Amino acid sequence: MSICVHGLGYIGLATASLFANEGYDVTGYDVDESVTEQLRWGEPDISEPELEAYAQRALNDALTVSDDPVPADYHLVCVPTPYDDDQESAVLSYVRQAGQTISEHLRRGDTVVLESTVPPGTTEGLFARELSQSGLVPGEEFRLGYTPETVLPGNTVTELKRNDRIVGGINDESTAVISDLYQDSSGGDLHEAADPPTAEF
Repeated sequence: MSICVHGLGYIGLATASLFANEGYDVTGYDVDESVTEQLRWGEPDISEPELEAYAQRALNDALTVSDDPVPADYHLVCVPTPYDDDQESAVLSYVRQAGQTISEHLRRGDTVVLESTVPPGTTEGLFARELSQSGLVPGEEFRLGYTPETVLPGNTVTELKRNDRIVGGINDESTAVISDLYQDSSGGDLHEAADPPTAEF
């Protein structure tokens, strides 16, 4: 199975490395060409030694870095959602952009997972609307769901592998397929939520 990880920041690179080191065919994509160029040189800008070595191993093996998104069985979105200037709400422009980008490559039967920290309702609302530009219907022609990353810097690799996860898909099939993907790479328990807003909350 092929995976395209959108966003190669701290969590995106760790997520891409996790699946690459588990044997998946992974492409990491980022809009910042300075990030992708640095990674192509095998020099991730990470101050955490264990994660740096983990990422380098992936880059030397199954992780391909690209300036362009690619078609994939799974699209995992790990883009930033910083607070606005008033520190009151999340800026979702990167999530919107990721949805637009994926819509250009989305195929019937693909699965899209949002991991970025977002307000409840984002997956089924803004994100789903952007993905629908593909002409495909969420939940019917492609699977869609949300699972938050829950790691603390300093122990990222261990936490990424062992922490529990919660998954909320827009229907039962989406939840089951996404759960199967993360269950294969996680040693923690996996909890299935009733819907994306529950997982987002």
